[in-house]
Amino acid sequence: MAAEAGDPWSMCHYALSMYDASSLGGDWQSDYAEAKVWAEKAAERGSPDACWVLGAMAEGGTENSPPDLRKAAEWYKKAGDVPQALQSLAWLMVKGQGGMSRDVEGAVKLFERARSKDPRLEVPSRDQIDQACSGIGGSIMGVDA
Repeated sequence: MAAEAGDPWSMCHYALSMYDASSLGGDWQSDYAEAKVWAEKAAERGSPDACWVLGAMAEGGTENSPPDLRKAAEWYKKAGDVPQALQSLAWLMVKGQGGMSRDVEGAVKLFERARSKDPRLEVPSRDQIDQACSGIGGSIMGVDA
């Protein structure tokens, strides 16, 4: 297996397949611990995609550990211009979570940067952003939800 040979891309994609098998159409059991080991190895070898995977894992938590949004934000930042990491970081920024200051305009710039890297990603509308903010109080228009 290429992952065992030390290929960071293969390590990262193996980690992703072990973390979220069902969304990839896999008929195997997800294994969080195995996914984390391989994602960490790939991140150590400089894979920005692996940093995104580790951020997603931290954000999602497990049955045994709660989500760690601060750690997720750290990993997303390390992922650099990985579009999904930019998008995830933007949502944390919208909500002021993970140690991020609440900065909707900065978040919109991140959403736009993510979209420039991957046109399949959407920049959320102001209504969608307001809706995300309503659960935590406030809105981008300055009117409390």
